[in-house]
Amino acid sequence: MKTYRIYTSKGILETDSEANFNLIRSMFMQVSAGGGLVRNRDGKYLMIFRKGFWDLPKGKQEEGETIEECALREVAEETGLEGLKLGGFICETFHTFNIYGPPTIKHTSWFWMEYEGEEALTLQADEGITDAAWLTKEEALDRAAGSFASIAEVLHTALDEPSEEES
Repeated sequence: MKTYRIYTSKGILETDSEANFNLIRSMFMQVSAGGGLVRNRDGKYLMIFRKGFWDLPKGKQEEGETIEECALREVAEETGLEGLKLGGFICETFHTFNIYGPPTIKHTSWFWMEYEGEEALTLQADEGITDAAWLTKEEALDRAAGSFASIAEVLHTALDEPSEEES
């Protein structure tokens, strides 16, 4: 008699990860977005508090704009910061949601951004943003632990190891 072990975790057994990922993506409406990890001249990082979670500013790409333009525009809209300087690419993330309609997969490209100004933040309340904070590296990573997996991925990718943009 054969014995089979049953696992309760979910996973995908695959041999061609790109083909399988594209198959999964085809089951969702797809949205492109850009976002930023903003560092100020004191070396602190900006996080926003949106709908009960610490997050990073990001948003949907508009027709005709590059992903870099999208990232700069969205960060400025959500925080009120002017004069942001775009830095290098950090990573890309994918996350799914279905709270606003059909199941959607959002592909977000993340960039370093620098802010040298002193103006106060003007939060975009209609996007559910109720708070924001300039945080040390340790504080940002700590808040990432209680955030979305994609946000934690961005912060760990950017902050766990020194990069050209951070030095």
